[in-house]
Amino acid sequence: MRRRSSVELPFHKVAGVANTFTYSSQASSKMRQFYQRTVVAIVAISLSLSACLDKGTAGTIGITTQRELWRSNSTKNYSYVSSHACECAPNFGVALRVTVRNNVVTAIVVESSGVAVPLNYRPTIEGLFDFIDTEYASRSALLNVTYHPALGYPSRVKYGTPENDAGGIITVSALTITP
Repeated sequence: MRRRSSVELPFHKVAGVANTFTYSSQASSKMRQFYQRTVVAIVAISLSLSACLDKGTAGTIGITTQRELWRSNSTKNYSYVSSHACECAPNFGVALRVTVRNNVVTAIVVESSGVAVPLNYRPTIEGLFDFIDTEYASRSALLNVTYHPALGYPSRVKYGTPENDAGGIITVSALTITP
């Protein structure tokens, strides 16, 4: 049988009566285990959060790495489909096909009908990176970005809160690189 040792220590005085706290080696061992587990959990959470940052959630490390990956592909001519979930102008929230030549948006059409819309309805991928930089600088807590694993472009950008501050969700899909 295990022998327990305990010591009574004064804790504090209430109305002139000394309260005591019983200290036992068994309680000490359990507290030590609790603290060790807590430290391990904090380290694990910190490492996973830093890994997320590097993989491209909002943050200067993630966006810089992803932008460099995008630029390393020397992609100046491409098209992509983009949707924007927001309280927006007509045809702004629907899926649009964006055509980019020499890093300039040259055409934007409604994906389902082919109807042309104004060229300022969607940016280039570089413009989308600039948008992310601006959002990160002003309200980083409300920004969540997912990047394409191989090409580095933002495939989903959630910013702000649509119900409170005109935020929204931008998705980029079906990116096709053209010569």
